[in-house]
Amino acid sequence: MRRPPSLQKGDTIYLLSTARSVSKTDIQPFVVWLNSQGFSIKYGNTIGPAHHQFAGDDKCRTEDFRRALNDERVKAIWCMRGGYGTVRMIDQLKEEEIEKANKWLLGFSDVTCMHGLFQNTGLESIHAPMGTLFTSTNIKAFEQVLNLLKGSINTVLVEPHLLSNISGLKGRVFGGNLSMLYSMQGSRYMPVPSEENSILFIEEIDEYLYHIDRMLWALRNSKWLQQFSAIAVGGMTDMNDHSIPFGWQAEEIITSHAEALALPVLFGVQSGHIHNNMPILLGGYNEFITKQKA
Repeated sequence: MRRPPSLQKGDTIYLLSTARSVSKTDIQPFVVWLNSQGFSIKYGNTIGPAHHQFAGDDKCRTEDFRRALNDERVKAIWCMRGGYGTVRMIDQLKEEEIEKANKWLLGFSDVTCMHGLFQNTGLESIHAPMGTLFTSTNIKAFEQVLNLLKGSINTVLVEPHLLSNISGLKGRVFGGNLSMLYSMQGSRYMPVPSEENSILFIEEIDEYLYHIDRMLWALRNSKWLQQFSAIAVGGMTDMNDHSIPFGWQAEEIITSHAEALALPVLFGVQSGHIHNNMPILLGGYNEFITKQKA
């Protein structure tokens, strides 16, 4: 694994969308803030257009990503919105062009598959909040993203949780959105841990509890989950259930699978579909430290 070059003031960050449509108005506060931090902005061809719910058709989104990769002035590619659509264009991209570009990729949720492709080409990337989510109240998460782009190490403070069986973790991290990882099985962009002591990071939103269980069973049965030495769990947000309850909350379901594999599990990671979506360095080293109770 290698880390792309650190950014300096004046460097160009390319803004695009690999999934749902987004307008310049949607990200104007974010752009103003990035400019105030000393960075130049380049809008991709996917900022503005709409093809049904997508930011342009599949060809448009593919060509825009390739344009960002090939532009020597661009040092980082920041995805502005998730939803769905990245998987529809990712197969047109080749590992060689990503490896040659050696640039930062930023985003989360639907961008999980693109992160996996970057990791499988040997590049670190950043599980980061999208520009459409920028506000004055979650600015710390975006500030930490810039710190990582400038070369800092990543320390993630974790909220205490009764089901955590470890207070901290340190190591190289892979993963992202759980349902995306589940759907990526068997593909060339399913991330392969590069070290024995790798940590799996997962987060999720708006899923049925039994789906959480089914996805974890599938990842266990494929032996993929067993490649990790620990699990770090971010937001499990807005979970759904039926009129006859499943019987366990998402964290309890994850605990049951972690215990079956004798894996340490750390809950309370402040990352995912939550307001203060703190960044995770995917493919890179992170230290997770549980906050001390007041």
